[in-house]
Amino acid sequence: MLCVGTLLAVIVSFPYRDSIYPLVFVWAFIAIALEHKDTGSVFITGLVAAGLLLLYSIWLLLTPRRSKF
Repeated sequence: MLCVGTLLAVIVSFPYRDSIYPLVFVWAFIAIALEHKDTGSVFITGLVAAGLLLLYSIWLLLTPRRSKF
């Protein structure tokens, strides 16, 4: 479900070039990972997904928007 959430964050934020929307998922995934420290697969998946979305959010912030003309 963490992977589905990551995909959802990318699909929703990309058309609008919204760099803040994925940060909500980053915050949630870090909280999930910390809550499930004992379950290694959930912990690692949550941190990796949060890291990828953080990089994606930074990329959205730094790349210019293309004009529709």
